[in-house]
This record gives sequence, C-alpha cells and structure tokens, in this order.
Amino acid sequence: MKKLLFICTSKPTTDAAAEEYLDAALACAAMSFDVCICFSGDGLEQLNRNIAPSNIQTKLEMTPVYNIETVAVEPTATEEELVNINVTSLNQPEYKQLIDRCDHVIHL
Repeated sequence: MKKLLFICTSKPTTDAAAEEYLDAALACAAMSFDVCICFSGDGLEQLNRNIAPSNIQTKLEMTPVYNIETVAVEPTATEEELVNINVTSLNQPEYKQLIDRCDHVIHL
C-alpha cells in the first residue's frame, strides 16, 4: 500500500486550499491509501479550535474514522486549544524520518 503524506503549512483562514487538501486526504484514505497529515508552521493553526473554521474542525475530527494519522511538528497550541483528535508531536529529526518513509509527499 502506498503511503501518502499531506503537509499543511497554510493558515486555515487564507483560502479554500486548507479545506480542499483535507478533502483530498480523506478521499485518498477512502481509496485505501495509507494517509498521514502533518501540520507545521502556519498550518498548526488548523489544529487550534479557537482559530480553525468549524468545517475544517469537523473534517479533522473525521480523520480517525479513515485511519488517518495526524501529526504536528513542534506544535505551539496547548491541549485545551486543540481540536478533538489525537495529534502526535514530532521534532525535526522525526519529521524528516516520516518524510523518508512516505512514497508520495503533497505539500500545501
């Protein structure tokens, strides 16, 4: 099975791209791809329930149903601020290892 990594570095409020990449990740997972979504930089705001729009939060909360692994690179949000999903925190060396393990990387 191919492993796909979606890397999001865009703010959730910038444009529709943030929501569209989540749609793409969910669609790939539904087609039996092994999907991981990684948030870093400005993309970390998508994990913050105080910033991310509700439609993005809803889609993020669906990721466990599709067996999508969700990771964050050095998150700055506190536990209380995160949307209601499990998020694995990675440091930079772990992030590089994740990228190396994936067959395809989609960067937004």
